[in-house]
Amino acid sequence: KKYRLAAAGKPDQVDGSSPEERSWRHSRNLERCEALLERHDIALQELHRLADEQCVDSSGVDSEGSDDVNFGSVLNSQKDSTEGESPEAESGVFHALKAYQSFMKRGERLLSPAKERRQDADGESSGTDKTETTSCDTLLSSQKSATNATVGQAAIISLGVHSGWWKKDVLGQTAVTAHELDSRKLLELSAELTSASCAIQQLEIGWTDLEEDGCVYLAEALKKNTTVENISLHHCDVNAEGAAVLAAALDYCPSVNVLRLNWNNVGSLGVTHFVPILKRNNQVASLELCWNNIDAQGADSLAAALTGNCSLTSLDLSNNYIGPQGACRLAEGLTQNSSLTKLGLKGNGIGGEGARAIARAIRRKTNLQHLNLSYNGFGDGTASVLASVLLEDRSGLTELDLSGNDIETPGARQLALGLKANKTLTHLNLAENSIDDAGGIEFAGLLRGGCYLSSLVISGNQLSHGVAGLLQDVEWQGRVIVSLCEQPMENWDDEWTV
Repeated sequence: KKYRLAAAGKPDQVDGSSPEERSWRHSRNLERCEALLERHDIALQELHRLADEQCVDSSGVDSEGSDDVNFGSVLNSQKDSTEGESPEAESGVFHALKAYQSFMKRGERLLSPAKERRQDADGESSGTDKTETTSCDTLLSSQKSATNATVGQAAIISLGVHSGWWKKDVLGQTAVTAHELDSRKLLELSAELTSASCAIQQLEIGWTDLEEDGCVYLAEALKKNTTVENISLHHCDVNAEGAAVLAAALDYCPSVNVLRLNWNNVGSLGVTHFVPILKRNNQVASLELCWNNIDAQGADSLAAALTGNCSLTSLDLSNNYIGPQGACRLAEGLTQNSSLTKLGLKGNGIGGEGARAIARAIRRKTNLQHLNLSYNGFGDGTASVLASVLLEDRSGLTELDLSGNDIETPGARQLALGLKANKTLTHLNLAENSIDDAGGIEFAGLLRGGCYLSSLVISGNQLSHGVAGLLQDVEWQGRVIVSLCEQPMENWDDEWTV
């Protein structure tokens, strides 16, 4: 809904509320942040006072006037010094320390978005605002400096952050999904990845502004991890620099075999960083780069990677800008690759020229079994070329998606003719084309006469109720599953659909 409204030029309706309602919510959140900051200052003053008193008593060094107090050290020292003392002496320091940590944890969740809202509401921050948010800014900057060198549990503890959130929700889990992470949660996740007790095998991070810094945090943690096998970073603003960091980390991650970077901004420049890695890395079996603004240059780079790779079995480049030239280069790479079995080129504008190049590559020699060429608009001419490939029965294809390609009845007839001789294709998707009743009758006759298809998706075409009934009769006879609904069939892979 958010993307549809934005595309329609209605940003005010993105979250379903009016500007007045959103302004009221922002004002309410600002008030909560102001109250939280006041309580934070009170707790901080009390903590400084108690820390000064206890530091003078235990070490003889007066720390009065110094704002740089290591509260983690104070906590540890007081844990030893207060043993055996009265409950009142012990509770005073620890209550202040725990209060401070509690306020910092709560404040971090609100202060990051609140600072932006404060600037929008007030125009420019006053001197008091700057003083109030200094501790938060210092914490965020110290987080970045600590993780640039290394990411580990020691760095987390030194910031006064205890990994309770991840220890509670992640410890012992093999599959983790985390959305909208702030810098602190990202650090905690990185620490968990480097711990000896980490059992995470599938990691999904979404809707998080990683960019280059966040990718550095994750890459450093993954270099020390030996359990993660499947990584998915979607809607994370991973740019070319972030892709370079992640690609370099793959050399140190022998366990990672699936990498999904869908809905980012890797671009063709970012793709070039994966080429040398894929040529010498024999672990990565699946790479997904959908919706990443990759053009023909990026496809050229990936074609070069295919010629030297023997482990990649699945490559999904759906919804990019590869075009006919990029598809031709990929076709050349396919003829020199023996491992790739699944290729997704949905919505890349490859046209007839690019689709025919892929068909020629299949005819020559490839091991492709799953091919998605949907929504490329190549029409009947290219459909006939693909039909001739199926007719030769040398392709080895088992699943073929040609939906949304303006295929009409002549092209459908050629495909049906090719399927009569083909013994490998079991799944065919022809949804959202322009096939009329004559084409539907042709397929009904093909299915009644017997073929190797087990499922046919033909929804969204120009079929009358009578012809749809003929196809349903074939399904009722148990010969093949025919989908006439608007949604894709459940047994089709999710990566082939939006």
